[in-house]
Order: sequence, then C-alpha cells, then structure tokens
Amino acid sequence: MLRKSFYRRIQASFLILILIPILALSLLSYSIIKQTMMDKIRQANQSVLELMVKDISKLVDELASASHYYARDPSIRQHLHTFADMKAIVTIDDYNSYTRIQSFFEQAAVKSVNKDIWLFLVNEQSFVIPYMTVNEGIGGGIEQMQRHWRLIQPRVDQGISDKLQWIGTVPSEGRPGETYYYLGRVIHDGSPQGRVLATFMVGISSRYFDSLFAAVAEGQFALYDADGGRIAGSEASPFHNDVDAADGDIRSEAVIPKTGWKLVYHTPKQAVTGQISQTFYVSGLLVLGLSVGFLLFAVVLARRLHHPIRQLQGLAKQFGGGNRKVRYVSEGSDEFEELGQAVNLLLSEIDELIQGIEREQEQKRLLELRALFAQIRPHFLLNTLNSIKCSLLIERDRKHGGQIDALMSLLKAYMKVDQPSTLERECTLLQHYIEIMQMRSSREIRLQVRLEDELRQLSVPMLTLQPLVENAIVHGLAGTDEPGSITVRAFREHGWIHLQVSDNGTGIPEEKLEALNHLFVEAASAGDSGYERVGLVNVLQRLRLSHGTQAVLRLENRPDGGATAMLRWPDNLN
Repeated sequence: MLRKSFYRRIQASFLILILIPILALSLLSYSIIKQTMMDKIRQANQSVLELMVKDISKLVDELASASHYYARDPSIRQHLHTFADMKAIVTIDDYNSYTRIQSFFEQAAVKSVNKDIWLFLVNEQSFVIPYMTVNEGIGGGIEQMQRHWRLIQPRVDQGISDKLQWIGTVPSEGRPGETYYYLGRVIHDGSPQGRVLATFMVGISSRYFDSLFAAVAEGQFALYDADGGRIAGSEASPFHNDVDAADGDIRSEAVIPKTGWKLVYHTPKQAVTGQISQTFYVSGLLVLGLSVGFLLFAVVLARRLHHPIRQLQGLAKQFGGGNRKVRYVSEGSDEFEELGQAVNLLLSEIDELIQGIEREQEQKRLLELRALFAQIRPHFLLNTLNSIKCSLLIERDRKHGGQIDALMSLLKAYMKVDQPSTLERECTLLQHYIEIMQMRSSREIRLQVRLEDELRQLSVPMLTLQPLVENAIVHGLAGTDEPGSITVRAFREHGWIHLQVSDNGTGIPEEKLEALNHLFVEAASAGDSGYERVGLVNVLQRLRLSHGTQAVLRLENRPDGGATAMLRWPDNLN
C-alpha cells in the first residue's frame, strides 16, 4: 500500500515538478531560438538583397552611360548619318563606316558586359552592328538580334530620344526557357524633322541574372519589371507579397533605382527551421521515453527529485537567454543522468545548427569580398590585345612576342587576384605593365623602384600597385608630351609601412584633389566603392581587409610637378 501510495505521489510530483516545466521550458527555448534565427536570417537576407541591388544598379547605370555616349557624341552621330540608310555592306566605304561605328563600342563598352548581354545598333532597315567582341560566338548571332528587333520594334517610341526606354522581354530561340530583357535609346539627328539615325539596343539575358542569383545557396530570387513581368529568377517568388506571414516564410524585396524593377528574395520556412524542428521533435520523444522510465524507478529517484528539477529549469532559462555553452551536470548514474544527457544532446545539436547558420553568414561575407575583387577588371587588356594583333598583321614579324609575354604575366596575376603577393613581385608585374603601356601610347615611361631590403617580401594583396601606376599614367601623364617617370618607394618609419607611387605629370587640381581624398575616407569607412575611382578605392579596401582598418590612401601634389599616391598601414613585422 505504501508503495502504491508513494507511486501515486511520485507520478503527481513528476507531472507537476518535472514533466510540465521541462516541456514548457523546452517549447519556450525552441520558440526563442527559432525567433532569433529567423531574425538573423532576415537581416542576412536583406544584406544579400542590397548587395544584389547594387550589382544590378551598377550594370544599369553603366549601360545607360554607354547609350548616352552614342546618343550625344557628335563624331558618332556624323557616322550614323551614313549608317541610317545602310541595308548591307556593298562598297568599301560601307565597310569602313561599319568598322568605324563598331570601334566606338570599345569606348562605350562597360566592365559588366559579358556573353549574356547584347549591345548592338540597328537602323530602320533592320541592319545590325553588334558589339563585335562581347557578342562574338553567341548562339544565333546577328540573325537572332534581327529577329528580336523585328519583335520589339513596335514597342519602341521613335519620338523619345533623351532617355532609355524599358522595352520588355523576348524569348530566345536557341535556349529553352531563356528570355532577353531589352533596353533601347533612339538616336535622332538633331534636325527639326527629328530623323531617326539608329537605335542603341541592350539585351540582357535571363541567364545573366540566374548566374548572379546562383551565388547564394539558400532561398530563391526573382526579378520583375515595373509592370510585374518576370525578367529572371524563380516563379516561386511572386511579384506581390501573397505569402502568408503565418507560414513562417521569409520574404525580402527592393526596388532597383532608376528602373522600377523589383527584386524579390524568398526563403521557405522549411529551409530555415526544418532541421531544428525535426531535431526538437525527436529529442522531445526521447525525453518522453526517458520520463516513462523515470516513472518506473520513481521510488529510487524520489529523494533526488527537487534538485534535478531546479537544475533543469535553470539550464533551460540560461540557454533560452543566450548562454549556448551551458550543459546539464550529472551528479549520479540514474535516470536523471540519462535525461540530462538527452537534454545536452538536444542543446548540442541546436548549438551546432546555430553555428552552421553563423558559418553561412560568414560565407555570405566572403561573397561580398569576392564581388569587391571582381570589380578590378581593367579593360585596357582587351585594347592591348587588339593593338598587338594589329601590329603583327601590319609588320608581319614577331617583335611583339615579349610584349605578349608581359601581357600573359599580367593576365595570370588577374586570375589570382584573391591571393596574396609580395612587394617585389608587384614591382616585377609593374615592369610588364609599363612595357605594355609604352607600346600602346608610343611614349617613353621610366620606372624606378626603391624598396628597403626587409620589405621586398612584405605580403600585400595582388595588384596593389598596378591601379596606382595606371592612374598616374592615364591621368597624371596624359597632359604632357615629355618622357614619363614613375617612382615606387617602400619604407618603414615610426611604426608604419609607407608605400608611395609618384609621377612627373601635370598634377591634380586642388579642388579635385580634396574631393578625391574625401572620397577615399568615406569609401573606406563605408565599405562601398561607388562608381567613381573604383581601382584606387578597391586598393584601399583590400589593403584594409588584409592589414587592418587603419590603412590610409591619400593623394598629394609634388612641389616640382606631378602627384604622389601614398599608402600607409601599421607595421606588424616587429
């Protein structure tokens, strides 16, 4: 009778003091952890969305700038008078006009253009001049461009010439499911009659956006135009927010500036909390099984009932409050020890899941860093290859072999831009770069390198010096006909590493100099390069990532003429 009576008391005590608190606190912990995870993922998704918006906005701005260049440049418009009536290349004058207009693409082309973006000019006779380098080899070629033009021509307002027109999508014949979204700018001759000379067309394949979205492993992206038409991405992410918030799905959306496009990022609930819920339910069943075992051995455990309950309650509260290292400490070898181990297993699995999510956030940060690296793609390489090719054809010899070797050395450096380099290797690459620039500009450029011996093997990001030297040649030496001189110095002073690149050019106007230095300070602190001076700002940002946030870039005019770009960061060699 005593045993039965005590058994009932144990059952009541278990239900009141053990089972109910454990279940309640477990549910509370699960709810808090789930909400915390959802908030972190929502913030991370918003950051990824903003990064995508920046990339797409940059592409649109560059394409708009290219179209504006064609519409406003007088020399181009003069050639377009001939092109306006061209139906085919019949005479040598037609061919010369064709190649001259096509060469302007080299000046207007943007860094973001690749095989999934079409640039071409088309006249009223549907005669097409494509961007010869980017569009070369694309399935369908000029014929597919002409077919697309015939489909979208009725949508183009020939009376509008001062802005881009958002024309809409056209299906691609060569690749099932692929579409092209077209932008166009009508080019008039400026006369009172407003004759149309040509239409500058930009076709962006849905594959471009799909490859951009594929860099993010979790969630689904979709891009829509201002009228709700899907440009690219998953159909599972609708234009309107018709996803019920109670379902637990995470949806982020943003409007692309200047376009009216909407970018939607949708992460299903199952992808966020599915594994945690499953682990919680399995652990709950395990706890329930252990609880039944506890009832069978209630007489033995009665004397130790109060202390384990209080310990488990404190454990659940601490874990729910954010202390993920707390665990149940066993004080015996009974069923409570098994229960504590099961709870520890649950907490360990939840902790591993949270750590996994944090690793995903770190991977997303690395994606942003890779996007920063990807911005350093100087377009001078393409022009250089064309120059070498033309020289070989004209002179019929191999004297440019050394120049090609120098160019290949630079190409290898660009392929390894995310790997560290040394100051000595960077200066070797500068010798190759100077050789190429001398060939392109037909002017003498001297390079002087002054490195302290202990700094020759100093680790720096790949291609740290090349953008500084390129800026000195393109901007500093452009206004003078005298032989150019570039000096690179590296030295240690008062606990700092100093790296300087000087030229003997025309210098920088004081107002512009102050604006550039202000830009470097703002861009370095904000982590956003914007669209101006990308090379110099990226040099500073990558240097801050590798050598600390105290790294500084500053431009100064030299008293005897020219300018100096000065990099400085703390000396960590001691």
